[in-house]
Amino acid sequence: ATAVCALALAPLRSRLTAQVDRSLYPLRQSVRAALAGLRARIDAGLARPEDLPDVLRAALRDPDLRVGYVLPGAPGLVDEHSRPITATAAEVPVLVSGTQVGALLPGAGEAPKELLRETAAGSALLVEVIRSRIELTQALREVADSRARLLQAGYRERRRLERDLHD
Repeated sequence: ATAVCALALAPLRSRLTAQVDRSLYPLRQSVRAALAGLRARIDAGLARPEDLPDVLRAALRDPDLRVGYVLPGAPGLVDEHSRPITATAAEVPVLVSGTQVGALLPGAGEAPKELLRETAAGSALLVEVIRSRIELTQALREVADSRARLLQAGYRERRRLERDLHD
């Protein structure tokens, strides 16, 4: 009888939970809806994962919120443009499989710490995607710089050989 009641009332429970969240925790509902909307726009090709910080700032009503990313070999956090970010005491780590991939750095907003932890967990995969894209961009930049250095060295050597042959 208990199992039958649980199965019968499960849909009602999820609807009630959603209503309670909307009325008692509008900020939490706003964050969930914003993250779901961003994922849907990314899937449709209408947005990029790098839009995450702006979406979180709007959903949490915190214009000073920053998202930092942990890059291998980097001493601290960086932003989406690979610029270093100084961590704060209010930093909320973003974890994927127990490994820190980023952090939420709240500003003067009034989001509770628990909501920030929930937001960090909900956005962890997007943070990981952005972090991977930052790493890829840096690696491609290093390859392009290395290629340019090799070409310059080749040109210098060719000019030196031309001068030697001419002399």
